[in-house]
Amino acid sequence: MEFGLFGPLEVLDGGRPVAIQSAKHRILLAALLLRAGELVTVDELADAVWGDALPASPRRAIQTYVSRLRQLLHAEELIQSRPEGYVLGVARSDVDVGRFELLLERAREAAGTGDRNAEAEALRQALGLWRGKPLADVTSEPLHRHAVARLAEQRLDALQRRIEAELALGRDAELVSELRALTDQFPLREQLWGQLMTALYRCGRQADSLDAYRRVSGLLADDLGVDPGPELRALHQAILTNDPTLAAPPPTGGLGAWATPSQLPLDVTDFVGRADLVNQIRHQLADDRGVPIVAVSGSPGVGKTALAIHAAHGLTERFPDGQLYVNLHGSTAGLGPLAPLEVLGRVPAVARHPGRRHPRHAGGGQRRVPLPGGRPAPAGGARQRRGCRPGRPVAAGQPGLWGAGDQPRGPLGPGRRQAPAPGRPTSRRGPDRLRWGFDVLLNGILQTLRPEPGTTPGA
Repeated sequence: MEFGLFGPLEVLDGGRPVAIQSAKHRILLAALLLRAGELVTVDELADAVWGDALPASPRRAIQTYVSRLRQLLHAEELIQSRPEGYVLGVARSDVDVGRFELLLERAREAAGTGDRNAEAEALRQALGLWRGKPLADVTSEPLHRHAVARLAEQRLDALQRRIEAELALGRDAELVSELRALTDQFPLREQLWGQLMTALYRCGRQADSLDAYRRVSGLLADDLGVDPGPELRALHQAILTNDPTLAAPPPTGGLGAWATPSQLPLDVTDFVGRADLVNQIRHQLADDRGVPIVAVSGSPGVGKTALAIHAAHGLTERFPDGQLYVNLHGSTAGLGPLAPLEVLGRVPAVARHPGRRHPRHAGGGQRRVPLPGGRPAPAGGARQRRGCRPGRPVAAGQPGLWGAGDQPRGPLGPGRRQAPAPGRPTSRRGPDRLRWGFDVLLNGILQTLRPEPGTTPGA
């Protein structure tokens, strides 16, 4: 049996609702649920049900209500009698208030280990239990005065903590509209204003961030006759001076603060042919003597993407720190190829914040680049491939398979075609310790920024 207090009183028996029609019965059950597993005295129950307007014999009336509740719940043993009162014998997880508190405890544990992803997820689950105002159909002034006020404060605190965790994860743009609504709803909550100012600033909206500070300063002065607190004033000064500490912080703490990016699209289950090329790719990428790089080139539609993805899936165990995946859009209809700086701007976000998604990564198309374990295995146009190898470009321009030695390994022509690659990458998560591979890719991309002989930068 499950019970809900976040909204109208809810009782579910095997998923089926149990109606509690009497207002007095709802008050009595709510008072017991708020302290599930604990002794609630007859005097406390009487105060919740009648307040100061006690009947002549409150104990006898409470006994009658309890007897009727037991019948409605079809569980005589659920409400246990004690000399001083009653105990509702249910687990914390059977009541939404208890589940809420358990999830808050989980969030605190995650925060203690630095796992902001887990913290944010636990807080989202906790807040998702709320169906509306607590005890919405329970007409007890004492319960509303004490319990409902406490629960509302816990909810707002959990909301602020969730937003703080998501700010730490770099989800600033996603939070702006929510924070605007919250500052309208709770205009005197300085923490919410500070979070809005931070999110706006990190979105490149410094003027809007400063305007938010002016708004909250006016509200505090008009309503309370006070200035913003020291934390908000310090944040305002930091925004004015473009303090670098306002940048989104990287995840901190233990392994739990990171997630292993595993972004390869699903493998082609009925892949046929190309066995020699698959073996060559895997052999070259398994070479630990240097930085293994493989580029696949060929005519459009011959299966370069499917080949690269299939080969990369066979190497995932050799790259336990993760596999990155970037769509270079070398020949995607309606989209131009990604420039090196665009790739550079996307790969760090994927590597450092695996929960983020970029719209141009998510769609289908050709020239997808699996980057197993942070080590690049690029495929794409010649201009895009140039510079992937640090200090020295990978050869391109002829059809075939190219490796770190800049020698063609064989043509990739129509031959035996394999099934097309699936359209969307997947994202599974785990501990993330991307090593030096990202720095290798970064160094390689920077090579493309060097002007070629006889050209000027930007030509």
